[in-house]
Amino acid sequence: MNRIIAFFFFFFFFFFFFFFFLRKKFCFLFFFYQVFVFYIFTSILLFIKNGKLTSKCKLNYIFSNKWL
Repeated sequence: MNRIIAFFFFFFFFFFFFFFFLRKKFCFLFFFYQVFVFYIFTSILLFIKNGKLTSKCKLNYIFSNKWL
């Protein structure tokens, strides 16, 4: 179940930010943002699995708000 959720979320962010950076012509930033998104989703899956936020997950949540 967690893999299905991660699959849909990953592709949602993948296509959304791909078109955003393509329109803004900052395609070189897309690669770095994709790495951050993948790292954040691993933390979300850890949050779902463990049921609690670790310091690593909190750090990723701060980075996600900063980059959004």
